[in-house]
Amino acid sequence: MLEEHYPDSMALGVGLKAQAVVPSITDPEAHGMKVLGKLRGYFGRGPVLAIRMGGEDAIKEVRRVTGYTDPAAAEKGTIRGDLGRDSIEASTAKGRAVENLVHASGNPEEAEAELRLWLP
Repeated sequence: MLEEHYPDSMALGVGLKAQAVVPSITDPEAHGMKVLGKLRGYFGRGPVLAIRMGGEDAIKEVRRVTGYTDPAAAEKGTIRGDLGRDSIEASTAKGRAVENLVHASGNPEEAEAELRLWLP
């Protein structure tokens, strides 16, 4: 399920996001593949709680509450901003994935695919 949730096709995007924070990354796609493998390992360490939320502008509102993906850059008053203790910079330096507390779909297509996967 984690390989489906974090497919290899996400590697370049993940790598480019990390490269924006850590400019010394010279091959964002290769870096992204390493990160995806580590993300899968991180999420595979324990149970995952999947929740479906709905309502007007649900994706936008859930992302507002969860905060920016990089906990170090997330606004205070968000889940990641208040409770996150990691960063893209620290995780890259230590060769691991960002140990995030929460995931939120980014758009309706992603939400539909993730709902089919986690809550069929």
